Amino acid sequence: METVLAKVEALHNGHAEADKNHAEVDRLGLAWLAAGSLSPDDRARFRELVTLLADRYRVHIAVEERDVFPAAAAILETEERESIGREMEKRRGLGRGWPVAAESS
Repeated sequence: METVLAKVEALHNGHAEADKNHAEVDRLGLAWLAAGSLSPDDRARFRELVTLLADRYRVHIAVEERDVFPAAAAILETEERESIGREMEKRRGLGRGWPVAAESS
């Protein structure tokens, strides 16, 4: 169990770096949209960041599916697992596995 907890902590700690990468992708993406193009250096950086994030998420998801989720399933009650699932869906703007349309005012 300590190994799984260490993996959960590592996954959590990776979010700070991913957030920085996402912010830079957002900045470059907005600059691209505003100007219609990026400089060669910015284009290379954008490609590098998108590749890095894709690779990071592949590893993140694999650790969750291989190690974290099975351990959680073994120790959490059904109600707790469902509550965690609902909270994760809410954070991601999902509902029942499908994107939820934004509410109109």
